[in-house]
This record gives sequence, structure tokens and C-alpha cells, in this order.
Amino acid sequence: MATLRFPTFISIFTFNLVQLGLASARRILELITAETELDENVQGVAQPIRGEVVFDDVTFSYNGQPVLKEISFTARPGETIAIVGQTGSGKSTLTRLINRIFDADGGRVLVDGVDVRDWSMESLRSQISTIEQDPFLFSKTLSENIAFGRSDASPGQIREAARAAQADDFIMGFQGGYATRSANVARPSPGGNGSASPLRERS
Repeated sequence: MATLRFPTFISIFTFNLVQLGLASARRILELITAETELDENVQGVAQPIRGEVVFDDVTFSYNGQPVLKEISFTARPGETIAIVGQTGSGKSTLTRLINRIFDADGGRVLVDGVDVRDWSMESLRSQISTIEQDPFLFSKTLSENIAFGRSDASPGQIREAARAAQADDFIMGFQGGYATRSANVARPSPGGNGSASPLRERS
């Protein structure tokens, strides 16, 4: 019996791995083949964005549950606006209406005076970035992380992007500057109290 324990264990372990792999493959295939009702509007507006965002009496529901109701405000170019609310109150949903991850059920979302549904989706999304609350860094230099998806970006463009994200001073505080490896990086914790917490990495 003792001689059968190890082969049996390996067989069960391998079977479980195969099942996990199949489940993951099915999920990935679902994502690849998923269709969206959003119109990409290939012939829509395609121009540089100045940055004005207007919510005009916007309403949105998710799976039949009201999330946003009659929201109206204007964010002018260069202006910073804080959206504050409890978990599940629709803060993230509100931002996702701007780049048309979702479409509003009622009202309008305008970028530079143009309804987001009238923009070319490619042009709109290529000019809007979302920075998630829990950031990830690849196991590369800070410069390579910033240029991810734009391998042809020049050092000047990389630094300009960092300045726009108010990260240039933080990065230049490292001895290696933009050449610093992400493994050596910590970020200030929320609230700006000077403490630091490590960033998660992806290889």
C-alpha cells in the first residue's frame, strides 16, 4: 500500500490542476468571444481631448438596481474633483461612464461638449486613463512600467507622463531615478502621512 500512496497523490494533484486549467480556459474563452451592445462608432468624433467632462442628469442602473440617479456636475480642464461615497455608492461606475465601459440609462455624459456616444470609442478610450486604487508594477524599471503599451515612447514622453501623474518628484527621489527597479519601490500610503507600503508586482 505504501508504494501506491505517492502515485495516487500525484494523480489526484494532477487531476485537480487539469480541472483548474480547464475552468480558467473556459473563462478566458468566454471573455474573448463575449459580444457587447456598445456601438464602437468607428465614424464618430476623433480629436484631441481638452478635458471638460459634463454629467447632465445622468441615471444608471446595474442589473436592475439603481446606482446613479440624476447626477449633474461639470469638471473643467485641469480641475480636480473628489467623488466621495460609501462602498457600492457608484463612484467607480461614474468614472466608467466617461470612457463608455457602461452607457448611461438616462441623461448625457459629455466630453468637450460631445456626448460620449458620439465619440469614436477608440479615440475616446485611447485618451482616457484609469488609475486603480491598488496599483501593480511589473518586475521592470519604473521607466518601462510607465511606457507599458507604448514601447516607442521616448524618455521625454515618459517623464512628461510621470509629471502629469504627479509622480516625477517621487521617482526622482530614488537614487536610480527612472531606472529604479520596481522591487525597490514603496509608495506613500493613502492619507499622505509619510508611511510607505510596498507595491504589488507582476512578472
